[in-house]
Amino acid sequence: MSSARKYGISGIGMIIVGALLWQFAGDIETPVITLQKVGRILVVVGAIELVHAIYLGMRGEKAHAGPEATTDPSGPPPTD
Repeated sequence: MSSARKYGISGIGMIIVGALLWQFAGDIETPVITLQKVGRILVVVGAIELVHAIYLGMRGEKAHAGPEATTDPSGPPPTD
């Protein structure tokens, strides 16, 4: 499974869980932060991850591999 697909599945899962928390966890009280706010944060982070997955899918795996993937495999030119 490619990393773009993994990021996409993870992003969609975060959006779904975040949306469920945002909609249905309003009356649950926690000591530090409300679950509705956690849901909103999960939706935003999931959307960012989904956009990143789409970018990776469009660019291919080389976009995620870094600059090493774009170098010439034959090495640097010889110097005299």
